[in-house]
Amino acid sequence: MEGCVLPLVIEPDPLLHLVSDIVDEVDDSIRLLMADMLATTRHNKGIGLAAIQVGVRKKVIIIDIDHHAEDESQFLHRGKPLYLVNAEVIERSDDTASYREGCLSLPEVFGDVYRPSSVVVSYLNENGERMQLAESNNLLTVCLQHEIDHSNGIVFLDHLSRLKKHMALDKLKKLKARGEQAS
Repeated sequence: MEGCVLPLVIEPDPLLHLVSDIVDEVDDSIRLLMADMLATTRHNKGIGLAAIQVGVRKKVIIIDIDHHAEDESQFLHRGKPLYLVNAEVIERSDDTASYREGCLSLPEVFGDVYRPSSVVVSYLNENGERMQLAESNNLLTVCLQHEIDHSNGIVFLDHLSRLKKHMALDKLKKLKARGEQAS
């Protein structure tokens, strides 16, 4: 199914801070949303996207890290996009790791975020089948937690110190002002 590129919701939009709704059934409308989200992610050269980032308040996530891999040895999810509905972390390690994160909804803003280094995620796949995924110490581990956070109304800035969050929000305001002046 070919998807359409959707407009991104950009911080500080209050929509990004709302908890998304549980999906009752994985049907063709959800699969079409997933196709649109995949097209949007690839168009914007991202690696993951939650539905709330395109203005849809549903617990739907796509992850497409392998699209950027140079060869199969770098694949983290068998070379295919991951489609996750109602995803939740059901186990997490006590040990943490830091990763420099960015986000399509926070253009040109990056921050070092500490997250559990290992997680087990439960979700429904694109066919509505219950699945579990265990990941540890890789980009997919970070991406899963980042996108699940989005579904729960949390952006990666919420994991930073108050000062770093304030600085990032100031940068976003300046970028927005520059963009509005250029048009």
